[in-house]
Amino acid sequence: MNQEAIGILKEVVTKWTSIRRFSSENKKVDSFNSPITDDEFVLRFSNSINNFFCDGKQISINLVSKPFHTNTISDNPLSRNIKGDKYRLEKFLDEFDELFYKEVENKLDKCLETLTTSEPLFL
Repeated sequence: MNQEAIGILKEVVTKWTSIRRFSSENKKVDSFNSPITDDEFVLRFSNSINNFFCDGKQISINLVSKPFHTNTISDNPLSRNIKGDKYRLEKFLDEFDELFYKEVENKLDKCLETLTTSEPLFL
């Protein structure tokens, strides 16, 4: 496997997990061996927030991405551009974040009058 390509993807994922609009976001990535190509992977991303309450009832907000197939990390990559997955993954994660934050906004908008959080104002 191409360790340089893996390192490039790891940087993208690390950056993604560190950027949050809400401090209580739980961003995760799972990886699976590709069923299509040897030494490539399928990545699935998720994000969740569970610290908002509406009328005293917890609001669970959870979203899982569609699969992302790598193309650059095998010894015989589908793409010769070592940064090809990087560019695709950055766009993929931007779009996933937008979907997640729209989901958060939709759920919280329904409950603005009684919205509370388990997160204290001053830590």
